[in-house]
Amino acid sequence: MDGLKLLGAMIIYMLPAFILGFGGYALFMLLDFSMAFSVSSASSSNPFPLALIGSIFGMFIGMAIMMLGIVLAVVIIIILPPALGNMLVKGKFEAAFHFQEWWPVLKANLGGFILAVMLVMGLFYLMYMLAIVLYATIILCFLLPFAFALILFISGATGSSVYSIAYRDGIQKLAGR
Repeated sequence: MDGLKLLGAMIIYMLPAFILGFGGYALFMLLDFSMAFSVSSASSSNPFPLALIGSIFGMFIGMAIMMLGIVLAVVIIIILPPALGNMLVKGKFEAAFHFQEWWPVLKANLGGFILAVMLVMGLFYLMYMLAIVLYATIILCFLLPFAFALILFISGATGSSVYSIAYRDGIQKLAGR
């Protein structure tokens, strides 16, 4: 049940970043196709129609929205461990959204949480790059699903441990130890 609670809280927290990221991507791609259609339907007398300028401008807006979603995701990834830690400590799903309870823990050990996130992301990236080596041959390519399952397991186990330590350190710093 704790795993389902964690998943639910993560989805709720990440939803705004997903909406911005995917919405910006959809806008970008829609206007990219619109631009391709404008160019193909342009007459030889007017090779650069006004719709093309609007499509280019809209594509930049879509890209900016997508980048905003990525920045928001990075911020959420940093604040998510103390929120989830608070939920696990209290044993209640809604405790993940009690900002007044976990925000002081984040502030007390912000560097620890950032370091924990960087460590887990770096480990994930390193293992991912090692798994990409499996693409080198047809035989090893069949091992890829197992490699990705192992990567997710190791990243999750390491992340849980490192985030727990960062949460504990934040609580101890708040207590004045």
